[in-house]
Amino acid sequence: MVAQATVNGCEPIPSAAEGVSKNLGEFVGDVMSLGEMQAQLFAIDAKEASSKSVVPAICGLGGLVLLLGSIPILLLAIGWCLINRAGFPADLAFLTSFVIGLLAAAGLALFAWQRLKTVVPIMMRSSEELSQNLRWIKHALQKRRRMPGD
Repeated sequence: MVAQATVNGCEPIPSAAEGVSKNLGEFVGDVMSLGEMQAQLFAIDAKEASSKSVVPAICGLGGLVLLLGSIPILLLAIGWCLINRAGFPADLAFLTSFVIGLLAAAGLALFAWQRLKTVVPIMMRSSEELSQNLRWIKHALQKRRRMPGD
């Protein structure tokens, strides 16, 4: 064959071009496998993150609906109770009911925020795996570039 030589009747020695071609083919295959695994990991992480964010999102929306719908009526009722039953002046009674509403809204928002924060670390797995894969690719390219005799 043109690109191979036979030495002492032994197996032909592959040419440098064939070696480069083989190494490059193996490397591309490895990169493709890593890409597939990265996509699979991302899909798993996205599914888990979305399943864990449903309850906090519903709680947050529920809190918002309550705040915008029934809470103002409840706060007015509290204010009138403070005026009629406890003898509070009107301005102090309504200010007190406002503070109660503000604390209730802050509590619901804090609960929703704490639950949503647990979703972020789930997606970090994909990010960390991608970083490791990119480091491996960079290392593999540098290693192949430094190999003697190629």
